Amino acid sequence: MHFRSYIRSMIPHDAAILYAVLAISTKHRELMTGLKGIEEADEYERKCLEVLIPSLNDTDRALQDAALASALLLRLFEEMSVPIEQQTMSSHAVSAPILMQIKQGNIRSSGFSDAAMIVALRQEIFIANMTKQPVQPIIGYCSIDETLQPASDAMWAYRMIAHAARVTTFVHSTGGHDAEEWAKLWEYLRDWDRCKPDSFIPMYQSSTTRSPEPSTGEASSFPRIYYTYDCPAAAQQYLQICRILLMGCIPPTCTLYSDEEAECPGSREDKIREAVRIICGISISNPEYVPARLTAGLAVALCGQHFTCPSETKELLRIVSEAELHLGWPCLKVSLTLRDIWGLHEFTLDKMAE
Repeated sequence: MHFRSYIRSMIPHDAAILYAVLAISTKHRELMTGLKGIEEADEYERKCLEVLIPSLNDTDRALQDAALASALLLRLFEEMSVPIEQQTMSSHAVSAPILMQIKQGNIRSSGFSDAAMIVALRQEIFIANMTKQPVQPIIGYCSIDETLQPASDAMWAYRMIAHAARVTTFVHSTGGHDAEEWAKLWEYLRDWDRCKPDSFIPMYQSSTTRSPEPSTGEASSFPRIYYTYDCPAAAQQYLQICRILLMGCIPPTCTLYSDEEAECPGSREDKIREAVRIICGISISNPEYVPARLTAGLAVALCGQHFTCPSETKELLRIVSEAELHLGWPCLKVSLTLRDIWGLHEFTLDKMAE
């Protein structure tokens, strides 16, 4: 069962989930419209905690899935609260270690609890890359089979999400980048891509075109890559995120990538740009998959400075601005910086839609 479907079905039956959803909705309204609702949102958060904390402290009864769901929602609420300092972006009352304690404690293991931890893992990947920190070690609590043996499509997607977490940790860890470890991470990408199921092949894929983009009516610089559902779309986006991160920190002594460069010539920066185009193309082609839009925003935030062509930068600025508008997280607030870099000072989403 999808996390979103479960939350929707539980709102009428679980007070903690109800208050958590109300807190997020109020905070999102405040961020998107400017209507002040800080006290109201904080009150909903307080009521949620009043319901949630006693159940977490009761070690005699097994927790229901709703407890983990409520904790994850509160964590999202905290991400939407503007931090005083950059360093506080990765500091939460409902932190990743607390989620791990809930998962390993007296909660009944279920498909939902595993899926909920995947949601937390995706949040961690996003935040870690924006704050340039390692990912909290929660992969082991997601029940992911990290081999490349036959599995469900969801598991194949989870494998690549988990790999993106490992790559993020490798890239942002202190102490330098070990060439042997880099090679293992890169090799897993190639092996996963070779072994992935046929259902992960796009329904249709075009090269980069200048055909009109539906939401703006303007020509597009990005490929059209259509998928029939969300698992392969997410997996391909995270694969490209891994490529971007690894190509950005190739150890001088690593020979594996040198061999690949000989097979596929082209500058490293060109390949990073192409990975961003693929991620954005997936988002544009599959607008019904909202997480794809947010992953595209992350890619633009990480690599926007590598683009200079005006036809591309306008689209990229729209993509990251829409992601910021939807997400409401303070750690994804790069549109103003990119606007200055690209000289698009008159840009607004309204103008892009005209």
